[in-house]
Amino acid sequence: MNCVRHQSICARMKAFTSHSHLFPRRQVSSIGLIDSFTMIAPPGADPQFKADVSDVVATVRQYDPVATLPGLLLPTHDSRVGYFAIRSFWVKSGLRLSPLPDFGVAGDTSTAESKEAERIRRWRRGIDRVYESRDVSLTDTRDFHFDSTLRLLHYTLQNHSLSHNYFEDILKARCRDIDVKQYETTQDLINHASLS
Repeated sequence: MNCVRHQSICARMKAFTSHSHLFPRRQVSSIGLIDSFTMIAPPGADPQFKADVSDVVATVRQYDPVATLPGLLLPTHDSRVGYFAIRSFWVKSGLRLSPLPDFGVAGDTSTAESKEAERIRRWRRGIDRVYESRDVSLTDTRDFHFDSTLRLLHYTLQNHSLSHNYFEDILKARCRDIDVKQYETTQDLINHASLS
């Protein structure tokens, strides 16, 4: 009985595939999926804004691919832009392989630890600038010419009220990453994870 059933299923599949030219297969790749969702930026957005969105989505996709799909599935343009801006901040502030962000400040980078501390200090200064000028139109300030993530965070803060503490907690966790190589207890690890 199972053999007859199996033959019947195989015959149907063969008949279907012989007519597959009538139903062309659609090749779907992760790149195609992301390309179909590149309308993250609101319609009518200026080219710089679209480039910034493309940059933060590419950053999240490259360094935190698991976090890409949830952001793409958010319902509104603003929520997607905000999600990817915040996620990009999380990624870039902890990215040790990239060059130091140049936010118009200089500092000590003589050792690996001081370089990482300087990276965090520069991101903190960038976030502070975003919060200081959140009531100013992006076209009225040149504070954000250096980073797409901060420009999109500025845009997000103009439309939504986000606490400065969220970003400060991420940076505190990054500071802890510099000094702590191994957490002593599970609770220490849980505390660290909750900060970031």
